[in-house]
Amino acid sequence: FLDVGQGDAALLRFPNGKNWMIDAGGLRGSSFDVGEKIIAPALWRSGVYSLDRLVISHPHVDHFSGAMSLVELFSPRAFVSSGVAPSEEDDVLWRELLKLLLQKHIKQEMIAVPYPSWQEGEISIRLLHPPEYDVRFLDPNEGSLVLSIQYQDVRALFMGDGGLLAEAMLKKSIDRHDILKVGHHGSRTSTGWEFLAEVDPRIAIVSVGAQNRYGLPDEEVLKRLSRHGVEVYRTDQDGAVTITTDGNRIKSKLSSPSVLIGDLM
Repeated sequence: FLDVGQGDAALLRFPNGKNWMIDAGGLRGSSFDVGEKIIAPALWRSGVYSLDRLVISHPHVDHFSGAMSLVELFSPRAFVSSGVAPSEEDDVLWRELLKLLLQKHIKQEMIAVPYPSWQEGEISIRLLHPPEYDVRFLDPNEGSLVLSIQYQDVRALFMGDGGLLAEAMLKKSIDRHDILKVGHHGSRTSTGWEFLAEVDPRIAIVSVGAQNRYGLPDEEVLKRLSRHGVEVYRTDQDGAVTITTDGNRIKSKLSSPSVLIGDLM
């Protein structure tokens, strides 16, 4: 889970040598290229020079604007998105990204019925959300792609910016996960009590910018996680958070936060 300021970006490295990115950061109102300046160097330091899939949970700038550089520098084999419509302020940049994908002849995988699933060696990746009806009319946050990733006995849940509505819609399909990427940067409208009881995570990661203008993560969310006995990591305080597992044990490693503060605003 990379420290990209107020945004999301997570690198998945599989035992079979494949690499996925879930989201690609971005700073609203800033020309700072998170993809080129932060994500790409982090991937190269990790020995990653190509991506098998670039997954964008939803079309908000803080999750996708760094993708432009990642497409140019890492030539992902496939691009995965939900088909949820971007907000008006993000529409132009989102269209530029889709145009670049076409120019680079990168395969685009939109969600479909039945939900897609993927296999990377022993690891299974399942799409749990958004629902199986027309996603174009969903709020981008609540229409975030939600991914469940399982390696033997260990499971991780990536919530994008999904909030209480997405959590309620997931009720019939959600169950226990060891690792939770907290929805919507720890906003008060996410990570409700009922959802926490169903997921019952051991570890939670909040991807959030230091001194961000939104006051995230919300103290009520942190209290919910603490009272549920969850070990919480925050990219604003802990820097990049690395979680490794052999399918049974889970280990965490932290780096110091980057100099990227808040929104650079």
